[in-house]
Amino acid sequence: MPKRSPTKKIPDNAIYNLHEFSISVENREIFLTSNLNDCVDDAMIDHYTAATFIKNLQLLNSINSQPIIVHQITCGGEWNYGMAIYDAIKVSCNDINTSNIVLLAYAHARSMSSIIPQAATKRIITSNADFLIHWGTNLIEGNYTSVQAEAEWSKRSSSTMLDVYVERCQYGEYWVERKMSPEKIKSWLRNKMDKKQEFYMTPQEAVEKGFMDGILGDEGFENIEQLRKEI
Repeated sequence: MPKRSPTKKIPDNAIYNLHEFSISVENREIFLTSNLNDCVDDAMIDHYTAATFIKNLQLLNSINSQPIIVHQITCGGEWNYGMAIYDAIKVSCNDINTSNIVLLAYAHARSMSSIIPQAATKRIITSNADFLIHWGTNLIEGNYTSVQAEAEWSKRSSSTMLDVYVERCQYGEYWVERKMSPEKIKSWLRNKMDKKQEFYMTPQEAVEKGFMDGILGDEGFENIEQLRKEI
């Protein structure tokens, strides 16, 4: 039988902070999920999710620059608020005075929740999760000029999404073996989504194509403590 670690004393406010504010200060862990007060099955990222996450990240970075684990369980969400989270993670990882971040995706990394992990130092997915990329959904209303402007902005955002993916995935085994340039990868992904709106991947396929770095439980990524050592 494996040796169990001794029981730790839990601070009085730890459970409250975990369930009310989605943070464990003692363990330097943040839980990225939907608004806990919003009973919506879609578990979408919105302004509340982004604001809570950014506050939690800033709090941990103000304490020290030790690694942070982000537990993500959400199926996607609104573009701007998701990108706010992406930007906050990327800035933290790129600054020597703030924390590197491991993002662990549970259940699924879909749509916006497949984009956000690309900012992290290490991107890990659980063994029974799925990975999905697709063109986002547009809900546009207004007069002719405003609809046209929204459509043009949506097209630009879609190109940005592809750039985010390619920036990290270009080093994946699948592309390296085929000697594909970033531009060719971007074109390949665009064509794939044009033909098949919902482009699903298994965890193994997501790692092979460079969208994730590893699968929780595999060698080198056996458990949460091992993830901390990876960064």
